[in-house]
Amino acid sequence: MSWSLSEVKSTVLKATRGAYLPWGLAEEAARAAAWLECHGLPGLDAIAGLIAHNDGRAYAELAPVKSVDGQWTSISGDLCPIISGAYFADCGGEQAVFKNVAYPLLLVPFAAGAGTASNPIAVSWQDMEIVCAGGTFALTNAENPTNPASAGIVSISHCVAPVNMTSSFKTRAAPSASVSQTLARFAHRTYVPATEASRLKGAGAGLSDND
Repeated sequence: MSWSLSEVKSTVLKATRGAYLPWGLAEEAARAAAWLECHGLPGLDAIAGLIAHNDGRAYAELAPVKSVDGQWTSISGDLCPIISGAYFADCGGEQAVFKNVAYPLLLVPFAAGAGTASNPIAVSWQDMEIVCAGGTFALTNAENPTNPASAGIVSISHCVAPVNMTSSFKTRAAPSASVSQTLARFAHRTYVPATEASRLKGAGAGLSDND
């Protein structure tokens, strides 16, 4: 299975709307997934995992609040990276520390917008660090870009650019069957069941046969 980046965006938009994210955040999720896939990172896997993980949970449980030590956390102790990424961007996108983030890979595209060629920015968790500098990026663990279901601490900060920055991009994504099925299942929630009235008002002959 192969999707264009436009298909990635449209599918993720529908799936995250089906997961009850507001329109603005669903659009951010679609852009984040496409950015990751463009850079050869498993954005679709992360989105599918996240919406399944968050299903049925209230926005307030997943949104970040600042703790007394200046770190971002949530009332449930489990942060959504899409909501957190939007907060990060709205707060100026300089640096931040997030605690207990689900699918932290999804924070990277939000941080990438704050990184420039002269002032790179790094997102790090566990043994992984991804550095973004304008149109280039680098992974400290390039042979095994991890996509964990959660990370205890995710740090975003400006840094010195490593020597192995790359600007290569992909134009297509290859989701697995299970990821595709998960996204389709959530997207299906956005479809309105047909009624007799909608069929009469819709395209085609409605209930008449005028062929």
